[in-house]
Amino acid sequence: MKFLLLTALLFSTQVIAWSVTPMSQDIKPGQRTFQIKIINKEGVAPVALRLKVMSRDINEFGGDKLTNTNDLLVFPKRMMVPAGKQLIARISVRKPNSSNHEKAYRLIVDQIPVKNTTDKNGIQVLTRYLTSVYLNPKQPKKVDFKIDSASIKASNIEIMATNNGNYHKVLLLSSINIGGTDIQTKIDPKNVLPGKSLKILLPVEHQKFKSGDILSFQNTCMICPKDESYQIPLN
Repeated sequence: MKFLLLTALLFSTQVIAWSVTPMSQDIKPGQRTFQIKIINKEGVAPVALRLKVMSRDINEFGGDKLTNTNDLLVFPKRMMVPAGKQLIARISVRKPNSSNHEKAYRLIVDQIPVKNTTDKNGIQVLTRYLTSVYLNPKQPKKVDFKIDSASIKASNIEIMATNNGNYHKVLLLSSINIGGTDIQTKIDPKNVLPGKSLKILLPVEHQKFKSGDILSFQNTCMICPKDESYQIPLN
């Protein structure tokens, strides 16, 4: 993604002086270690960080469903990055991917207070980076993605998409058109994991459209094939 921005998410209410790279990694079969770099070269103060890896699934709308995992081990789990410096965290693959499809994870980097400041829920998180990690299968890449349907609902148009391939698929809808009408709606990027389906909701005035109208859009994610487009009639 992952993509991705797609797939990667960044939450903050302040100017961010530190960063993480890369935001997405594909780990090949047989590769047992990899790393990320935490950069604080623009910072004027040290940043305290907590790192963890979680197994990743998605819900019906493409949101993350994260669970604890021992498949990957990150070291160190905590670090202090001085101002003007950068440090490396290393990740070991403890359980290689033996399935016939890609396995997805989130490598989470949380900034926490330098002082031991906590709230009622524990350690306060100031800033969070969610990076994507994919353990590739030994099998060749299989592409099998489709738009199943586009249905007129009470307050939106619901698109159903399915990924029967063995790698994740990123969707970034643009140039959306229904029945000859351009739709000026921004849709967040979606990451459809292997073997998963999801719903994409277009918040449009459904009264303007009828069954049989053609929904068309382009997929303009950075890692997607050029000129990838879809057309499907409304039902």
